[in-house]
Amino acid sequence: MQTLSGKDKGEGREALYYIQEHLLKGLEVEGIARFDGLLYDFTERYNKRTHSDLGESPEERFMRDEKPLLRPIPEVEPAEIFPKEIRSVTNDGYISWAGALYPVPMKHCLRQVKIETLLERPLRSIQWMAVS
Repeated sequence: MQTLSGKDKGEGREALYYIQEHLLKGLEVEGIARFDGLLYDFTERYNKRTHSDLGESPEERFMRDEKPLLRPIPEVEPAEIFPKEIRSVTNDGYISWAGALYPVPMKHCLRQVKIETLLERPLRSIQWMAVS
């Protein structure tokens, strides 16, 4: 991982400072919907104005350099994102998945349970569904 120089580290802070000084300072709103509208308007104005570092507006830069490179998001079948698998629970209350053992509530011992995974990531929370 590349270490950022002191100058580079400040760039994120400068953007936050700009938002704090030009939008948030003294701001009181009645609710999140009102704040969302104010933030949207602020972002629109900010992205349309010419920035001294860029010599153009962020919107112009995006439309010219980045937008042509965007591709449509592919359609994904939800079952592919959240596959369900059946596992047998051992008599001491564990299932095996992806080379690791995971504890299961003891009421499911010696039964089969259906587990959900998310994009093949390790199980963090499993909803146990007894298979009939």
